[in-house]
Amino acid sequence: MEPQTAKAQTGKVQKQMQNCLNNLGVSLTVCWQPDASKTVHGELKEKLLLIYDADEKEAWATFSHEICEFKLQSVTRPYRLLINSLIEAFEKSVYAQKEEFIDFLPKVMEVIKESQASEA
Repeated sequence: MEPQTAKAQTGKVQKQMQNCLNNLGVSLTVCWQPDASKTVHGELKEKLLLIYDADEKEAWATFSHEICEFKLQSVTRPYRLLINSLIEAFEKSVYAQKEEFIDFLPKVMEVIKESQASEA
């Protein structure tokens, strides 16, 4: 396919993909920019859906995958927030216990020294 024809086809497919997003009410902008040097087929960057596949059929498959992943993020977000909150609370508790233990260590040494001195 000639470069100009390939560019026109890419633009046409990108427009079709954008129409799909609009019809689905998905607030993303799609950009199909074939790039064989990329290690991923596509990715979401903020509100931009980037597709890197050169083959049109693969680009559509990646497009579908990325839409599902985008929508799934909204389902899993509450769980991530909950887990992160639990981790934060646990870390605060463990930190407080660690500090209490560190403060206790000199007292242990002092009591041991006093006990040794009184026995002598």
